[in-house]
Amino acid sequence: AEEDNWVQTMKLITKSLHYNPDNPIYRTLEIEAKIHLGDSIGIGEELKSIIDLYPSFQPAIDLLKEVSIGK
Repeated sequence: AEEDNWVQTMKLITKSLHYNPDNPIYRTLEIEAKIHLGDSIGIGEELKSIIDLYPSFQPAIDLLKEVSIGK
């Protein structure tokens, strides 16, 4: 059931990114959804690219910390 929620979330995020592809909130949410769906390849690099563009964007910083320590 929880996985179904993440699948639905991913569909909505994908649609949102279509209209606003550079939005750091949508990009970070997409990465979080990928993690929950077991797709973690390249997420560290994706988060770093968001942080490079938005150095004070705390949600991406926090998620990168979680990913780095393996939570």
